[in-house]
Amino acid sequence: MAGELVVGPWYRPTRTMARPHPSLIDIAAARPVAPVDDPSHFVVSAAEHRMAGLASWVATQQDYGLDQTAKHDSGRLQGFDVPCAGVWVDMHTDPVKVGVALPRPDELWARTERRTVRGIPCRVLDVETSILQAVLHLQEDRFSELIGFADVARMADDAVDWGWLESYAAAAGLSVHLNEGLRVISEVLDIELPYDRTVSSRIWRRLWPETSRLRGGVGLTRKVRTHYWIPFTMAGRRREALRWWRGVVWPAPEMVSYLHPEATGPYLWKLVSYRSKLAWSRHRRNVQQRRRGSLAD
Repeated sequence: MAGELVVGPWYRPTRTMARPHPSLIDIAAARPVAPVDDPSHFVVSAAEHRMAGLASWVATQQDYGLDQTAKHDSGRLQGFDVPCAGVWVDMHTDPVKVGVALPRPDELWARTERRTVRGIPCRVLDVETSILQAVLHLQEDRFSELIGFADVARMADDAVDWGWLESYAAAAGLSVHLNEGLRVISEVLDIELPYDRTVSSRIWRRLWPETSRLRGGVGLTRKVRTHYWIPFTMAGRRREALRWWRGVVWPAPEMVSYLHPEATGPYLWKLVSYRSKLAWSRHRRNVQQRRRGSLAD
């Protein structure tokens, strides 16, 4: 029947690793994708086989029957990990990854440059997008580690198109984050960066206080999930931030099953069990890090 998805007898969506969804085979082979009648199983299978990013990108090129929730993996798919020769590589479907989607994603991905790394040609983000990403990652990590400061300092030179960077940050609602981030880097390293000295944000400075800067792992123990505040402090993006937060608090059942496959029982029980496991893991990590030092001066 035209438009009907024919599922092979070997495909059985389970909590353990299953053979890939047939439509993923089409995506891998760069063929037109058969319509997907079971988006929840498709999303789980894509995540299991590390095909989520490619499937999300293909969904922007061809409509094969996924709703917006499935296309963006419950609204939270902005990155995923891929094993490569024993090393886990952090792959981004959104180059900046702040929770809510940034505007003009095609423009961001088009701003790439060809580089050769150890003889292997590859494409990397251009310097402007890399600076924006680095400044935001510093905020996600509460400015705890010096390496992020060093990255921005080495990228910031006369060749940077600061005009484009500032205009894009404004369109995304990230003007304050870019400006305050550049200010902190400039002050800490005592270097000149083009930030607006007449602009400041009291809310931003309370969320990212000086007391947590350059404290290494100890600073991260007081991180209090700082990256969650970025979407809520983006100008004009609070409604999107609320939708994103709802997905964080109440993820789709398929996502809970994938992240916590050993849990049994109803959705709410699995969710509470999964959250408790994460909280206990963070607590043990924080205790270990606090033994190495204190945030108190």
